[in-house]
Amino acid sequence: MESIVATFIHEIRKTLRGDPHTFTEIRYMIEEARIEEMPLFDVLQQHHGFLNESVAVLTDRESTVSEKQIHVDRFLRLLEMHSRAEQETLYRSLSRHHLSEVLREAQIGQDEHAVVERLASELSECRFLTNWTPGIDAKVQVLTAVFTNHLDEEELVMFPLAKKSLLPKEMQVLAGDYLDLCEFYLDGDSRPLQPQPIAWATI
Repeated sequence: MESIVATFIHEIRKTLRGDPHTFTEIRYMIEEARIEEMPLFDVLQQHHGFLNESVAVLTDRESTVSEKQIHVDRFLRLLEMHSRAEQETLYRSLSRHHLSEVLREAQIGQDEHAVVERLASELSECRFLTNWTPGIDAKVQVLTAVFTNHLDEEELVMFPLAKKSLLPKEMQVLAGDYLDLCEFYLDGDSRPLQPQPIAWATI
């Protein structure tokens, strides 16, 4: 009887949150974004949404241990994909900009990435899929809090600044390279990247 009730409650929670995108759906949407030439910052925010689907489960006090284990695994995999691809495209480009305001924001973002990656690495070593403890749960809560604050900084400060600082052609190139790297980090298979010249907008 308890398992039936637990299953019923799980289905209610899942309906309220919405089903998270599967990796198959994410792969399809990466390819769709490439075909449609989706703007860089639309792609980045879409991927933030994928990550936040797991954050919603991990920060819900009513989530079961098995739900958290599944979503920690999903979150870490998507985080590696998004974080590395973003650093090797947008952050690399902004860190070579000539304006101090842009350089400062890029450095803030890189430092935040480093903190998130360290926490994610520590969590990966905890064998959370077979050994869930209060300590692991606490580490998950810290990681998601730091990550959420980082997204706010990016979306509210960095992205608007970067949109003014990069030329349309540069953003188009970065979007393509970002999507290629997402495929590489998600599946280990990427189209070869071609180096492109950098052109800065005047703000």
